[in-house]
Amino acid sequence: MIEVLVTIIILAVGLLGLAAMQAQSLKFNTEAEFYSKAVFASNDLVGRIRADRTNLASYMKASGASFPTGTTWLDNWGTLVSNILPVDAAMLTNQVFICMTTGVDGDSNGDGVADTAQTRQGNGNATTCPNVNVAGELDRTECNGGSLVLIRLAWAKPRPAFSDLNGDSVVNDKDTFPCTSYNAVFNP
Repeated sequence: MIEVLVTIIILAVGLLGLAAMQAQSLKFNTEAEFYSKAVFASNDLVGRIRADRTNLASYMKASGASFPTGTTWLDNWGTLVSNILPVDAAMLTNQVFICMTTGVDGDSNGDGVADTAQTRQGNGNATTCPNVNVAGELDRTECNGGSLVLIRLAWAKPRPAFSDLNGDSVVNDKDTFPCTSYNAVFNP
C-alpha cells in the first residue's frame, strides 16, 4: 500500500512539472510569434521605404502622432501592425514610430551605428511601454534628424486568461503589464 502511495506521489510531481513546462513553452512560443511578426512588419516597411526613397518624409511617424488615414502606404502599414501585434490605439500612437536618427545608442560593436535589431522588455502601460530610458535602447529621444531610419514597434504581452498578473481575478491599479519592443535601424 505504501509503495502505491509513493508511486502516485512521484507520478503527480512529475505530471505537475510536465504541465509547468508546457505552460512555459506556450508562453515562449507566443512571444516568439509576436517577435517574428514585428520583424516581418519592419522588413515590409524597410522594403517600402527603399522602393520609394525620394518620398522618405511621407514614411516618418513621430511618437505621439496618429497614423495617417486614407490609402497611404503608412496608413496600410499601421493597419498591418495593429492586426498582427497586440497593440491598442494608445500604444500604436505612442510606441510605434518611424524617424531619422544617428543611431548611436545600442551600439554593441562600437562602430557608431546602432545594432540593426534590438529587443527590450519592460513594464508599463501604453504610454510608457517599454520605458524610453532603458540604457542602450533606441527610443523617441533618438529622433534627431540623422541619416539612419529607426522603426520602433512595441507590443503588450497578453495577460493570463483567467487572472491578472497578481493571481487574483480582478485587474487593479497595482498591476503592470510587461511589454516588448523591437527596433530596426537601417540606411535608406
